[in-house]
Amino acid sequence: MTDNDMNQIFEKMNLPKKIGEIESNDWDYFKEKFNITDIDLNFVIFMDLINHFEFPGDIYFLIKSEINDNIFNVYDHEIKYGDWNASLIPFYGIGNGDYFCISGKDFPVARVYFFDHSDNSVIVKYFSFEDFVNDIHVYITIGAHLAVERC
Repeated sequence: MTDNDMNQIFEKMNLPKKIGEIESNDWDYFKEKFNITDIDLNFVIFMDLINHFEFPGDIYFLIKSEINDNIFNVYDHEIKYGDWNASLIPFYGIGNGDYFCISGKDFPVARVYFFDHSDNSVIVKYFSFEDFVNDIHVYITIGAHLAVERC
């Protein structure tokens, strides 16, 4: 999937646009913090593009945002206060302590996991990040919790 393909998916959802750019030092910090050498290109494209849109739910950016927390703060909070698997990196919070995550162990191809806080269960929801992006319109349309059950 190219950045143009993914951008077209976001454009079709008519999300309001905003300004934000991830710098190379943000990616360097991400790789260092999570001990990752090779990042899934689809995850990189998604994170770069999502900074340009107002996205429903809590997408955790690699940069500070007035709207949402960033990945690093959410991860640190869960490590400190929750029963959190240290390899999971939350990037999308859908409420009630439930998250979509990637795992630092999966790169260079990122699977997408769903963490359910009610029983601390973790399941593979998508076997590639591209599959997650292709379904993202469902999360916008019917709501994240309903979509989790459906997808």
